[in-house]
This record gives sequence, structure tokens and C-alpha cells, in this order.
Amino acid sequence: MKQEILRQARLDLVYYGAVPAVRGVECRFRVDRSGVVLDAPCLALRAHGFRVGTGHFMLMASNGTIGSLHRYPGGRAFEGRWERSGECGFWRVYLPG
Repeated sequence: MKQEILRQARLDLVYYGAVPAVRGVECRFRVDRSGVVLDAPCLALRAHGFRVGTGHFMLMASNGTIGSLHRYPGGRAFEGRWERSGECGFWRVYLPG
């Protein structure tokens, strides 16, 4: 798999609690043989992940967030679950069209 750098990806961050969702945040996203990087500076979120199967990744962020991301072959989005300090939810990274 060749390295992809997607500078105009968009991130949705949804909480399973009272915190409102954050949608359409500009982020940087990279996926390559070694794993993934998700960087959303306006949310102070930088996560690195490793491949656990075709299209499946586990991530850890500098703020203590852990999670997963998955993409179906040919899909335009990575989706998964996250948790940090008792909070949890899901995130979705939309790839540019």
C-alpha cells in the first residue's frame, strides 16, 4: 500500500454523553504500511495507530484517548470507537473526494 497524505480530511467526533458532537473539523490523516496518523490541531488531538488487519487500525493519542478505525475497501471514510477518562463515543474521518 502506498503512503497517502490527506491534508483536507474532515473529522466528526461524537460523544455518548451530554457533550455535543464536533463535526466537520479539518484534520490531517495519513495511512501507510506502518499504520495511521490522525492530527486535528484545533482539538489538540494527535493519534497514532497500527494495522491489526486489512482496513483495521488501533490508535493511541497523546491525550490518553484510545480507539479503533476501520475502512471498507474503496470506502471514503474511516470509522471507529474511542474512549478516554471514562468518556467514549465514535469518530469518523472523511477522505476528500
